[in-house]
Amino acid sequence: MPRLFSLSFLFILVVFGLSAQDIRKFQLHSHNDYLQDLPFWTAFSAGASSIEIDVILKDGQLMVAHEPDTIDPRRTIESLYMDPISQGLKNGIISSFDFHLLVDLKTAAHPTLEALLKIMKPYQTILYGKDNPEGLKLIISGNRPEPEAYKNYPEWMFFDYQSREMTPDLPWEKIGMVSLSFRQFSAWNGQGVMAPKEQEAVQAFIDRVHYFDKPARLWATPDSETAWKLFYTMGMDYINTDLPLEAQKYLETLSQKPSN
Repeated sequence: MPRLFSLSFLFILVVFGLSAQDIRKFQLHSHNDYLQDLPFWTAFSAGASSIEIDVILKDGQLMVAHEPDTIDPRRTIESLYMDPISQGLKNGIISSFDFHLLVDLKTAAHPTLEALLKIMKPYQTILYGKDNPEGLKLIISGNRPEPEAYKNYPEWMFFDYQSREMTPDLPWEKIGMVSLSFRQFSAWNGQGVMAPKEQEAVQAFIDRVHYFDKPARLWATPDSETAWKLFYTMGMDYINTDLPLEAQKYLETLSQKPSN
């Protein structure tokens, strides 16, 4: 997709002054990032630490889409993400991996992962491993194998654990984050004040995940300044948003304020 990449490249040159990869006290999860006008580059420009890609296996090909009827054969994980990342590294626009890709499998785990493994072979040199500890990590979400099978996958592949059942015997070394739906805790719409008991439940989830030294994420969260601020103050590791640039701008002002 040469035209898409050229637009993306111009965009990143314009917004690079935002200091996208500066160290911040908050981390953004760019939800359904492929729906942005400029996939990957918008999230990168916002300094997003987690970038979500939904994939569907169809006719042996791995397509970036949420539902089969939205598949565009030009939109692949290579064209939208891996090739731009590789080019960004070559051009010096990307200097380090302060982000990972969260790949949400919308089709059966095992065949979809097999297709992903084949796709990633040409990119092995930029992927995380013991010989490349600063490399790119992929975290698998959506349809995943059982936890006992996580060890069967490459060093660069981690998994999104989605359960409140957190015990020491889980394969924590292969778990990249712990995620749950916000709707398991609350129906709050991001306006006004979230009920204290619901806040306590969310905080308990975050604290439990942190006990195992892993980052926490909630999806289906309200996407407003009030919600971003609340999750920020609660210590949510990845703040879920469809508006990464707007969230970055707002949370940057909060992170610069001295804490009490």
